[in-house]
Amino acid sequence: MNHDDVEVLSEDGKNVKCTFHTIRQQTKKPAGQHNIALADFIKPKEVANKDNATDYVGAFALTTGIGIDEHVKRFEKDHDDYSAIMLKAIADRLAEAFAELMHKKVRTEIWAYAKNETLSNEDLIKEEYAGIRPAPGYPAQPDHTEKLQFGNY
Repeated sequence: MNHDDVEVLSEDGKNVKCTFHTIRQQTKKPAGQHNIALADFIKPKEVANKDNATDYVGAFALTTGIGIDEHVKRFEKDHDDYSAIMLKAIADRLAEAFAELMHKKVRTEIWAYAKNETLSNEDLIKEEYAGIRPAPGYPAQPDHTEKLQFGNY
């Protein structure tokens, strides 16, 4: 296993259910700063085994684009590229906003590790919150096909 990958184990900790492949940051960092990967946010197996501790990975899936394909096709058939692009953009932005809302609910209500959080919009943009919200298909986990593994649960 690559140290940039995350293995998800069975409840008894004996079997690997799936592996998420992440990639270490590629930018050149100043001396003393290291390139990180998503795996750096997970307790290493050796430490977890020694401490008899469990670590967790949370995940949620959402969409706001159900049913837009027929409308996009209609716009494109009518040569209305602007409306097709705008509809896709609105669905994309709504999905992003929904992900932000779900992440806040996890931080402040569901897992409640930041239940007293009070962040401004600027703080949110700077990602000043506790935790991270990576997503398959983005640079930290570039392979979209890994989303299919979530169906195993």
